[in-house]
Amino acid sequence: MTARRLQRPIASKAAAAAETKTKIPKTKAAEVLDAEVVGSSSSDGASSTTTTTTTLPLEKRVLDYVRWMVLHHDGFVAAFMSCIRHAPLTNQHHQWRGLARRAPGTTAVIFAETDELISEKDYEQQGLPLAGGREHVFWRVVSGSHDFVMTHPDSIMAALDEFWQAET
Repeated sequence: MTARRLQRPIASKAAAAAETKTKIPKTKAAEVLDAEVVGSSSSDGASSTTTTTTTLPLEKRVLDYVRWMVLHHDGFVAAFMSCIRHAPLTNQHHQWRGLARRAPGTTAVIFAETDELISEKDYEQQGLPLAGGREHVFWRVVSGSHDFVMTHPDSIMAALDEFWQAET
């Protein structure tokens, strides 16, 4: 049941009731992956950094990604539900303070530059001081919007490579 629910957008009860009367079409993985990450090539054929050039609204992109993950990753539903149950989004000041007790340079926090839902500036003002400040935490902002983990993996991996290099 959860797998089916994760394939439907979040909506009001009236909209949800109307939606249940129509079958939700399945999205092919290729269509989801084209949501749209476009790499440009240089004259030598090398691909440059990817940029998102999508015109789809965030909720449609995320719905397509979730649909694909439900269909192709056996552990996705359990992992998603675990996040919902055990990772509350508010009143987590004590958790952020706990990051300050870790050894300096052992915590990485990565944000998307144009995230529509999560403001890096808010976290910088409220969370970063609790976590021990810039000298304590690896803090990076990379390209992308709220779905950057799906559209900009290269930027994330470059930041993680930088973090892991600094750790050694």
